[in-house]
Amino acid sequence: ILVADRCTMNEDSMDEMKMRIVEVVGQFVDLDEQQSVDVSMETDAELGTMYAVSIPVKRVKAEYDAENDAYMVGAQFVYDDEGIWNEDN
Repeated sequence: ILVADRCTMNEDSMDEMKMRIVEVVGQFVDLDEQQSVDVSMETDAELGTMYAVSIPVKRVKAEYDAENDAYMVGAQFVYDDEGIWNEDN
């Protein structure tokens, strides 16, 4: 069942919503455009309709730090299969 059918949103509106979400997220991360964006929906008795959007991300974009005249990525965390550690550890 298509999400648009379940929430009574027409396909054009669903595509527009996905495009706008991807546009905003793309300002902060590099997206993997080879893979598709997935929207799922479920209904909760208390919260109502909830959407989940899965967007394939390659990496976080570097941010320009004007004070130090340098580019940096977030809080400089490093990830491996064991978990996430700060570079100082």
